Amino acid sequence: MGLTMIGLKPVIEVAIDGKPVSSVFYNLLVSATITDVFGNPEADSFEARFDDEGNRIEEPRIGAVVSVRMGYADLQLYKSGTFIVDKPPQIEGGDGGEFLTVTARGADMRADLKEPLSEHFDDPTVDKVFGELAKRHGLGLEISPSLKSLPLGDGKYLLRNGQSVHDFCTRIGDRIGAVYTYKDNKMLLVARGTGSVSGSALPAIRKHKSECSNWTFTPDPRPQYGKVGTRWFDRKKGLYVPETAETGLEGPEWRLRHPYASKDEAERAAKSEGERLSSETAVGSVTFDGDPEAAAGADLILSGFRASMSKTWLANEVRHEFAETYLSTVDFKVKKGGGT
Repeated sequence: MGLTMIGLKPVIEVAIDGKPVSSVFYNLLVSATITDVFGNPEADSFEARFDDEGNRIEEPRIGAVVSVRMGYADLQLYKSGTFIVDKPPQIEGGDGGEFLTVTARGADMRADLKEPLSEHFDDPTVDKVFGELAKRHGLGLEISPSLKSLPLGDGKYLLRNGQSVHDFCTRIGDRIGAVYTYKDNKMLLVARGTGSVSGSALPAIRKHKSECSNWTFTPDPRPQYGKVGTRWFDRKKGLYVPETAETGLEGPEWRLRHPYASKDEAERAAKSEGERLSSETAVGSVTFDGDPEAAAGADLILSGFRASMSKTWLANEVRHEFAETYLSTVDFKVKKGGGT
């Protein structure tokens, strides 16, 4: 970060099924786009467009594993992900030439991870439940330290009712103020407000207006709520007990629909929803010289723009585009604490 990218040669390295591609791949490559989406691994993608005159590019097989690294010549290259070719390439042609476009998606969501299943966990904690699921499916696992020992359900019993692994884990994340995702054959549970399981943020993306070639920004006002209400079932008393969390705003109460199994779980869910509701939102994007360290989930710290835009936002989606130049575009929606 902080290096002047002018004059540096962009580099992208690709391997398919573990084998580096040939020079023909790079010679015919017209453009490549890598998309990284926070909290939605199946939306991550890699797209490569080739000059197809002469049909010299071999079409990859469905299911081929594509690994991508990117950066600049003579500097460190960064792994941008592993993707799966999920459909045949697009073939097009006309007065502008002939082209072949190959698309690969993130997160090889295997059949066993999509299968609905009902089961229960005794004495459930985050690390115990996620550890059991990861071991069962042969996956790696990383959990933010602040989340590992949290009890789930009522602390004695947790039900999984006809849910896939992804749906079940996503719901747990929503209830404890975390984001669940799945990348590179690994389950990740990240505390909301951080971009890494270590609990520390990913490298912040700091951009002044003078560094950006394009930007858009539209504030997205929404109804304000003064508090969040939920409830939990007290087994000893045999009744539902209400819980609330303040948002710091003025307005009516926003109620969570589903009851919770314990007081702690209800309090965490109400607090997490309150933080979400009190976050400033917008629809915005900035484009700048390619930054291979820019990742979805990182802080986007903007300065030099209008005051309403010059704040710290959550990078919701990052696109790295290689063509004649290398550009990065960050889409953002939610303001984070702090500012510039």
